[in-house]
Amino acid sequence: MKSRYLSRIVLTSLLVAPTILLAGSVMKMAVSYISPFPHEGEEVPLKGLVYHGEKIKVSSVRLEVGSEEGADPVRSEWTFTGSNSKAQNQRVNLTCSLLDENDKSIGVGRKTIFLKAGTDEQKDTLKMKVRLKVWEAAKRGNRVKIQADFATLR
Repeated sequence: MKSRYLSRIVLTSLLVAPTILLAGSVMKMAVSYISPFPHEGEEVPLKGLVYHGEKIKVSSVRLEVGSEEGADPVRSEWTFTGSNSKAQNQRVNLTCSLLDENDKSIGVGRKTIFLKAGTDEQKDTLKMKVRLKVWEAAKRGNRVKIQADFATLR
């Protein structure tokens, strides 16, 4: 059990370290949970995905499902709205995790967005494709975790 846990830590470190080195240092990591599971087309406010006070933020997300009902896989688009009132561009690494009834991550999508300096209401879309059984389990779990890692561009 210990070696399995240690292996996960080492693997995670190996995957994350190159990203941090290339992107510059991560300045802040922030997490927001959406509950209940968002309805298609609904703009859902995100709380706490901010950096430098409220100067840089990811404020909302809207879900659109691009697949027919019952199609496998399920293709979805998560459109995030962000703003950056600072004079410097900002990199934000977004991770959208679908959670099951035990809060276990069962489906993940990632996207790096670049919030331009002085922008308000900038939209960027994260595309996700998961198996139908994963999508249905996530909807039963009724929660989505959104993580934002903010890093200053050099």
